[in-house]
Order: sequence, then structure tokens, then C-alpha cells
Amino acid sequence: MELGEEFAQLELVLDSATGGLTAYALDGEAERPVRLTQPAMALTITIPEVLAPISVDLQPVENPLTGEKAGDTSQFQAVVPELKGRRLFRGTVAIVTLRGQTFERVPFNVPARVVK
Repeated sequence: MELGEEFAQLELVLDSATGGLTAYALDGEAERPVRLTQPAMALTITIPEVLAPISVDLQPVENPLTGEKAGDTSQFQAVVPELKGRRLFRGTVAIVTLRGQTFERVPFNVPARVVK
């Protein structure tokens, strides 16, 4: 999903076999990671056939190879059991701050790029 006019991007990747959902913060061209200082990334997810929206907190991913750690990472993830076996969902990112700019209530609609 685009944030601003090619300012930055958030990419969501779903592992439908496990329900694993990963968000990557990227630059406007989606070529380089952009590290975020926020402690988590809150999403509200709506799945067809499921009546109530689901609240999900994606947690920061530490990577010793890149030096990324909680509070300084471009990757956030969580396992969302309700997404297991799914390919379609939509939702909203509550708030994301990157490169000095804050974006609130960012909508997304996913047929996700599915791995596995």
C-alpha cells in the first residue's frame, strides 16, 4: 500500500498455510527498507464470512544480520489464526510513522502476495 505520493510503501505478505502476516516498511519505490521506531503496528482486519473485525498487533522483527531490532526495524509480524487458509481480507493500519511523517487509518484490500 502506498503512503503519500510515492513517499513510502507498506507491503503485507501472508503465509496462508500458517496465518503468518508480515508487514515490510519500504521506501517510495519499494526498493529499500525503512526502519520504524514504533513498538508495534496495529491492524484491524475484516475477513469475508467473519462478522466481527479482528484486532492484530504486528510485533517488530529483530534481524542480527541487518542490525534491526525492536524500535529500529522495517519488519513486523504476527500469526493470525483466522487468516490460515485465506487469500482475501481487508483492513486498516491504525497508525504508522516513518521518515518523519505519520499516516493514520491507512486502508488496505488484500489479495495478498501469498507465499507457500
